[in-house]
Amino acid sequence: MTKLLAMRPGKSVVVLLALLCACSSQHGSGTARNAAATEPASTLPAGVVLITAEAIRADLLSTYGGPVPMPALDRLAATGVVFDNAAAVCPMARPAIATLLTGVAPDRSGVRDNTADPLPADLPILAKVYRKAGWKTAAFVGSQFSSYGSGFDRGFEVFDGPERIAVGPARFFPKPRPGKEAAAHLVQWLGSLGKDDRFFAWVHLADLHPTWVEGPDEQAGKRYREALGALDGTVKAVLDAIDGVGRSGPIEVVFVGTQGVHLGEDGKRGDSFWLDPATLRIPLVWTGSRAAAARAASGRDPRPVWLPDVAATLAGIVGGGLSPRAEGIDFGRGTDNLAERKRMAWTWAPDDQLAWPPLTAVADGAGWRVFDEAAIEKLRQGPTSIQAGSAEAVAVARPAVLRPQSISAATRKRLEDLGLKLGRVRPDAEPPPKAADLIARLNEVRLFLAQNRFRPAVRRSEKLFAEYPDNLGVLTFRLFAMMELGVKEQLVKEAGRLLDRFPERQESLHWSAHAFLVNRKLDEAEALLAAAEEAGSREAELIYDTACVKALKGDTAGALASLERSYEAGYRELSWIEDDPDLAPIRSSPGYLDFMKRHAR
Repeated sequence: MTKLLAMRPGKSVVVLLALLCACSSQHGSGTARNAAATEPASTLPAGVVLITAEAIRADLLSTYGGPVPMPALDRLAATGVVFDNAAAVCPMARPAIATLLTGVAPDRSGVRDNTADPLPADLPILAKVYRKAGWKTAAFVGSQFSSYGSGFDRGFEVFDGPERIAVGPARFFPKPRPGKEAAAHLVQWLGSLGKDDRFFAWVHLADLHPTWVEGPDEQAGKRYREALGALDGTVKAVLDAIDGVGRSGPIEVVFVGTQGVHLGEDGKRGDSFWLDPATLRIPLVWTGSRAAAARAASGRDPRPVWLPDVAATLAGIVGGGLSPRAEGIDFGRGTDNLAERKRMAWTWAPDDQLAWPPLTAVADGAGWRVFDEAAIEKLRQGPTSIQAGSAEAVAVARPAVLRPQSISAATRKRLEDLGLKLGRVRPDAEPPPKAADLIARLNEVRLFLAQNRFRPAVRRSEKLFAEYPDNLGVLTFRLFAMMELGVKEQLVKEAGRLLDRFPERQESLHWSAHAFLVNRKLDEAEALLAAAEEAGSREAELIYDTACVKALKGDTAGALASLERSYEAGYRELSWIEDDPDLAPIRSSPGYLDFMKRHAR
């Protein structure tokens, strides 16, 4: 079965540093306005470097007048353009990066959370656009959110990301790969290039993501600010590497954040559940020869921009090639009046993680306007017409639609025939009065589980259960923590509680299946895993658990097929596959030996 909680296994510089910190979105025409044709070879840059960072607060950075010194970022800004009003599209890293690499906002790409949604295969990605133009491509990724299984490796000749994954609640806080390691690998790769090779490199920094979770606000804030300083040191290493490449032509570099984060303001701690300036304002700096042409005397650009513009700008260097669904404007060529656009942002995390309504936000002159599902439905049913181009009209046109989650009648009957009780209790689907407190405490439980601190996780889970006995996140985390403590006899009962309340949620079905697997109730486990896969998105560890159940039941062919599918979905911890006792029945089969041979590194 899945290994619970363990981490699974004078030069001109144009810097578009994409610190992916806030997923916001703008309302556009639905088509990217890219360059019509590739620039003449004599004007092309020698290379392009995209630097992205998770959970970064623009207002804290010295580059934006904040208190935390960021000398490397300031160095970048000194020769480039600082965008003072850049916004994300979603307060989560993976949807933001999907937008940065494709120009397609999450409501259109379907990439709406950090762990479940891979990039659709039909969306053109920047790496492929550059490879088609004959450039070398490489990615150096610091987070499981953006590593194997995300779909972001498509098109990169070299993709260097974490292979180990965290599972269950711990997957929301996977241990980040140190940014300095990603930077060091970039340095090595740059040194391997030929002197005439043009290159596109992406470096993703995730060091900030877990720093804000634990402890009082003051301690968490101090820890976060210290991590900002360390991240700036990584940026310096990247810039030094770029300066040392020895190219005669300019190198373009973009620095942008994926989303921001709350550090205790108004009792809020975290990112995924809120659409406001703390989570949606991001740093964006662009420096280089193309930036120089657009640079004002102050080096600042106050226009409202968003993440699809970054993708359009980078694609424009080599003549475009993004999807018709992309909607950004190339900073180097765009003449559109950016001030007239409506930017949008979405978050599905309240529904996906806690069974609360998702949120849609629209930025207008007064700031971000946030609409939940009920508000949008009320606008649709309202007696008066909505003014064209208003925030209300934009929200109604592109709302955060609930993820389809259902099981067929045949699947439900199969589960009920096995004695499982489904959906007899309907829990409240609205956030409680102290929603921010619940979210902060749940995140702390997640972090403890990710750090293998099971007893404090259980203690906090029990307290939360006493206050919120019908919450999806609370019930799931409590079940998971009990598994870790080996309380086998209670697991089936607790799984029943989940299924009684959330019978068609992938999370509920998957971890209920795990409870039955632990107790070697294999028929129930297999049926629940099949239902979980039917109900939701493709998740690597879910498919891996299916392989384990089939192996234990003697279905070698089915186990091998599921094992292969789990690998394709991003499950890369081969060392655990080799040791997992659940796979012992198939380990001597030729198919298993072939699998390990093909995927061994």
